[in-house]
Amino acid sequence: LRLLGKNSLQNQSISATLARGLVIDQVPIDANATTNQNIRFLYCLDCHVTGSHIGGKKTTVPSGSTANPIVFMSSQACTAENCTIYNGNQGLDIDCASTDPVYRGGPSMFCGAINCRAIDSATEGFTSHWGCFGSFFDACTVSGAPRGIRIRDRGSRVTNCRMTGASAAGIGILVDDAAWWDSVVSGNMIVGYQYNVQVTHSDAGMGYTTLQGLIACG
Repeated sequence: LRLLGKNSLQNQSISATLARGLVIDQVPIDANATTNQNIRFLYCLDCHVTGSHIGGKKTTVPSGSTANPIVFMSSQACTAENCTIYNGNQGLDIDCASTDPVYRGGPSMFCGAINCRAIDSATEGFTSHWGCFGSFFDACTVSGAPRGIRIRDRGSRVTNCRMTGASAAGIGILVDDAAWWDSVVSGNMIVGYQYNVQVTHSDAGMGYTTLQGLIACG
């Protein structure tokens, strides 16, 4: 699927809402000239993107979620597995629909990526947001992004990932917001960032993050 202009869904190439057990397998999407979310799961359970090549906008990429190639929003147990994600703002974005007047939103829980590659993301290869829970990124690779992986929800996990920085001013793994509580960063290899792992929170006296087995190269 190659998108050259505005798509019929306005904001998404493939959109699933209130779905269960959906699998998107070996689907290539190239949207390098279009600002949209290529795949979005909203209020979904046990849905997966597997073995796919998903490309987002390549130039003049806007900030925010409108140009994120894959978005899991207020969903549970959804994953991207063995995918290549390139361009766009944030390769995979795990978020919650906090302003929905109909279904009232809710957290994404236990969603993540396994053995995926994010290439040339404008902001981060993979990210999760405050308001979600238990996001995970396992055995993933990020290259060419200013920040490799940013986690912002409680109980997150970043394990056995490899990040190669786009610039010396970037951050390999950013543990931010609620990710201060009960998150694990373990067994990762980080190359070429100014900060390999940065942990930030407005109240540093609460919660804990386990950091172990880090391989960092300048």
